[in-house]
Amino acid sequence: MKERDYFIPKCYIPMYDRYDRAVEEKDEKTLLWFHQFGSEEWERQMIENAHDYELYLSCGYTGKPSFNSAGWLENANGYFMRDQMEIVWVFKENGARAYVQLLHHPNDTWVSAIDITLSLGGCCGYPSVWDKQYPTRREALNAALDNIIRYVASGSKTDQRLLPLVKQKRADTQQLNLFGW
Repeated sequence: MKERDYFIPKCYIPMYDRYDRAVEEKDEKTLLWFHQFGSEEWERQMIENAHDYELYLSCGYTGKPSFNSAGWLENANGYFMRDQMEIVWVFKENGARAYVQLLHHPNDTWVSAIDITLSLGGCCGYPSVWDKQYPTRREALNAALDNIIRYVASGSKTDQRLLPLVKQKRADTQQLNLFGW
């Protein structure tokens, strides 16, 4: 791979290699494919958009690439898939809240993300094509609940009082598993 003056995340290296090989071999067909994702002037954006679009397709989505005003691919961003998400509330009590967002990809896999607000902070995000994919809704939900348990357990004493609520929700999903639901 040619040397660049910016950091390349590990997940993108194979796509950079593919692009560099196409440039080196003057593979016009492959270069034309890359150019639909941006211009050589913005090489990083073009290559990373190409990677993300292939990831989007691998999840079973279809459609042409769609870009935001800054030129980045929108299709793969969970924010733009929010109308397809299922919300599972874990707790909402005295200003603290937590819920799981589940997204069912067309390739029949599930991803999840958490949104949690506690006394000293929180975290949130949308599920997307970049997230770990699970074969079932239950596995995606349980993974998210496990993250919430870890987050709440590391919080203040006030936040830790919410731990039984999260653990009960996690136990409820396990109970459903026993009955095959």
